This record gives sequence, C-alpha cells and structure tokens, in this order.
Amino acid sequence: MSLQISCKDELAEVQSEEALKAEVTNSFAARTFSGDSLMLQNPYSTENMTKAYQILKDKNPEYGFEEFNVRTTHQYLKFTPSNEEEVSLLKSDSTIHYFDYRLDAEYKKEYLENRIPDNDSIPVYY
Repeated sequence: MSLQISCKDELAEVQSEEALKAEVTNSFAARTFSGDSLMLQNPYSTENMTKAYQILKDKNPEYGFEEFNVRTTHQYLKFTPSNEEEVSLLKSDSTIHYFDYRLDAEYKKEYLENRIPDNDSIPVYY
C-alpha cells in the first residue's frame, strides 16, 4: 500500500484580482455586477454574432458556409416615460413587448418575483 501526500492542491489555483477581472471582461457573458444583477454583454450583438459565425465556418469547412453580412434586425431600447400618458402611449402598441427590468442582466435567484413595486414612480421600460 502506498500513500502520497502533497502540499499543493492543484484545483485551488489562485488568480490575481486583475487577471480575474480581465478574464470576466474578455468573456462573452459577464460585464459587471451591480447589487442584485450581473450585467451581461449582448450575445446577439452584430459583433458577437459575426465572431460566432466565423468560428462556425472555421470549425466546419466541409459545410461550405456562404458569405453574408450579419446585420441588425431588432433594437433594444430603454424608455423612460415621465407620466402615465406616456406609459399609455407606449402600451397602446400591442405588437411591442415591454419589460420593467433589464434584459441584458442575470438576476439573483427569485429577485424578479420578490420585487416590491414603487407605486409612486413610473417604471423604466425595456
């Protein structure tokens, strides 16, 4: 029977804070953490979609992907109505879906379900 003891835990590598920030900044997903949410980079931006398309082409040359320009088809907008009349105007178009929270963020577990609406203010819509 043999027993080997090591002082180094290979799973517990320590990274400097700067290296960790750089890794998060360079990732496709995370940008910054602000309270109850993690702000995300838009994975559907034309820049990210162009990179993803190029990766697909490079990894699968046998499929003969066509050349085309990735273009914007939808807009992500922020609306800040100043009164109920403006809210009604926004909601009068039933083809547009509005959210009262950011769509480019991940939220802590159950944050959205447990929010208490502020009856005295008009929400921002996305």
